[in-house]
Amino acid sequence: PPPPYRRQYDLTAFASASMSKCAPPGADSGLSFRWVLSRGKHPAQSEAGAALVHSGSELYIPGGTLEAGSHYHLLAMVVDGSGAFTRAERTILITASPLHAELRGGDRRGWGSSPDA
Repeated sequence: PPPPYRRQYDLTAFASASMSKCAPPGADSGLSFRWVLSRGKHPAQSEAGAALVHSGSELYIPGGTLEAGSHYHLLAMVVDGSGAFTRAERTILITASPLHAELRGGDRRGWGSSPDA
C-alpha cells in the first residue's frame, strides 16, 4: 500500500510471481515466498538480525508492532523449485498519527493567558 504507514494500523504486503513463457510446465508449483523485515534503511546481515521473518505470499504486521519514527527495510524473495530466485525490496517509514483529542463535559468558558481570563 502507499504511504503513510502509521504505527497503530495493520500493514499487509503481498507478493506474486509469474513464470516466463519458456519455463517448463508446472514450474510455478514449487514457488516459495520469504519475507525479511529489518529495522533501518538497509537489509539485515542475516535473518537472525531481522525484526521479522515470514514464509508465504502474504505478510501481515499487526498495528502497534513497528516503532513510529523508524525506517524498516522490507525484502520479499521468491524461489522456484530449481532454486532460481528473484527479490523485491522497499524501505518504509513508520509514523505516528496526529494527536486527536475529544473533550466531554465542562463549560464554554475560555482559559488561558489572555488579560481578561
